[in-house]
Amino acid sequence: MGILKVPMSWKPAQAENTPLPAFDWSNVSEEIKFSDTGLPFLSNSHIPPGNPDIENQISSPEHPWNVSFFRQFHLPMIQSAGVDPAGCRILEIGSGFGQLAYGTLKTVKPDLYIATDVFPQLVSVLSDSLPKWTTATTAAAFLDPQDPLLFKPQVFNVIQSHSVLHHVLDYRAAVRALYDRLATPGVLIFCEPCLEGYLFLLTTVRMFMKSAPLPEPLAKQIALMETYILQRTGAQRANADFLRGFGTGDKYLYSAYDLIDLAEDVGAKLYIQKDERVLKNNLKFELQLRGSDEHTLEAFDAFLSDLLPEGVENAYFSDLRQVFSLRKG
Repeated sequence: MGILKVPMSWKPAQAENTPLPAFDWSNVSEEIKFSDTGLPFLSNSHIPPGNPDIENQISSPEHPWNVSFFRQFHLPMIQSAGVDPAGCRILEIGSGFGQLAYGTLKTVKPDLYIATDVFPQLVSVLSDSLPKWTTATTAAAFLDPQDPLLFKPQVFNVIQSHSVLHHVLDYRAAVRALYDRLATPGVLIFCEPCLEGYLFLLTTVRMFMKSAPLPEPLAKQIALMETYILQRTGAQRANADFLRGFGTGDKYLYSAYDLIDLAEDVGAKLYIQKDERVLKNNLKFELQLRGSDEHTLEAFDAFLSDLLPEGVENAYFSDLRQVFSLRKG
């Protein structure tokens, strides 16, 4: 989700070893495993080394933007897949502190909501936070989507995540396994980096730089972005050994062709939710995120007014992120 400034008073509600509330896991899994501290596992996994980067990357979930995001992108895809939002059973992959969970639970009351993550600290926080946001049945568990799954088939008719899939080395196998256990009708919903969006931003900024050189700090950020794009679109983009070198970091930028191939691989119907935001504003926002000063933003705004043709708002590359779903049934 978008990185928001965390209020200094906000802290994780539970420590790593705090016992999780009781939940009848037999309704979800006959194979579920528990750690010595009682942490439930919905995948056959080992806890990865390290800790989440709470200080720099994870923000407080209780923000209206998270509600707006779910209502604009996820809710229409749930409805169009033939799943009743009031009766859905949702599994979330890579929940973090619960930004997507908060937006979901403040919009609908599902029959079941299971939030998961690969960091025990975050599973503990999620377990404490979910009941504060809804009276629906909720629980939190450890799950790594690239490992063998331990939840029953047909339990969930909605499986959703935000900015998770591009970290998974064999994401096709992970999606295939999730899709196979999805109920019918059901839907997988993802928000992932959009290759077309990144390339359009880079092309636009390159054209702009011919008439107005960027301040040095911003130019360095654009150069880093260009390297990021090149590493994930060049000859090495399908080289597992090369991608493994990024560790738990970003490994993929997904083009429309990648999404089509993924849908065909699992036998699903692909749907991409349109981003209703203004392309020009999105492009300026990306420069602002990378440290642009006001003078450069004003010049970039004027440049875009001359450059962008009428009808560009219908373009697929409206944002650097794309929300898409794979429907079953």
